[in-house]
Amino acid sequence: MIKHFIGAITIATAALTAQSSYAVTNTQADVVFIVDESGSMAGEQDFLASTITSLNSALGLANVTDVKYGVIGFGGSTATGGLYDAPRLVTGLTTVDAAKTGIESLITSGGFEDGYDAIKFAFDNLSFRAGAARNFILVTDENRDDTPGSTNTMSSIASLLSSTKTVLNAILNVSSIEDGNGNTTGVIGINNNNDAYTADGSGGFFTTALGTLNSSSNSLDYDSLALNSGGAVWDLNVLRQADETNKWNDSFSSAFIDIKVQEITTQPPSGQIPLPAGGWLLLTGLGGLAALRRKRRAA
Repeated sequence: MIKHFIGAITIATAALTAQSSYAVTNTQADVVFIVDESGSMAGEQDFLASTITSLNSALGLANVTDVKYGVIGFGGSTATGGLYDAPRLVTGLTTVDAAKTGIESLITSGGFEDGYDAIKFAFDNLSFRAGAARNFILVTDENRDDTPGSTNTMSSIASLLSSTKTVLNAILNVSSIEDGNGNTTGVIGINNNNDAYTADGSGGFFTTALGTLNSSSNSLDYDSLALNSGGAVWDLNVLRQADETNKWNDSFSSAFIDIKVQEITTQPPSGQIPLPAGGWLLLTGLGGLAALRRKRRAA
């Protein structure tokens, strides 16, 4: 009987380990925008500035009422930057209004973009709050320019994201995203479960399963980092092709905000290990196992 019970617990534990969703409701979040400051990024910077207030309002409606925002710029020429432009702190973790002002102050005069260094810089230079959902948004249209002497690698950044329970989203210059209907036109993004988000032609979006991400040389590695962290990848070309007829700009904003709210309200808080859905059943089973062992000893 003991062996059968232990077997049941083992099966339950394996099932819980395989689950990717957490029964968590966060009310506190630290959200960081890590933004390419090279010459081609003006449109994406404008999008972020116009979206951050709406994102904050949507989080408030979802009871995430204590949100701080940080802004990191990278790849922008500065007085001390030289050829290898170091990331810079535009704002620390602050209010939505201050962060919006920070995004509006981003420059577009750079040309050497090392996103790995920028992500590491965010970890090293922002005062994150224990217990807050930690969510990064990397925005760039280029692949990584490897800073000479940098010790940051895809593996080291992935480990840092994982160990701090940080979810990374990446707005990138991908080759294409195909939704579950085989469509690539107006497909905005894709998450780590291969759910694709497609513009519906009227400013909204719909979701299909079994989407496919086709990486380009300008997105490779960043997209894997994002998806492996539990985040999503977004195609900035949809923003660049938006017009008054297709309303893709509105669709992109709608999908991005909806998915960000979903992520932030359910992701594991930094510094805490939430119990997966069904975890209480496992604990109940473990308690029963302990009681059964005690009873057997008494006998």
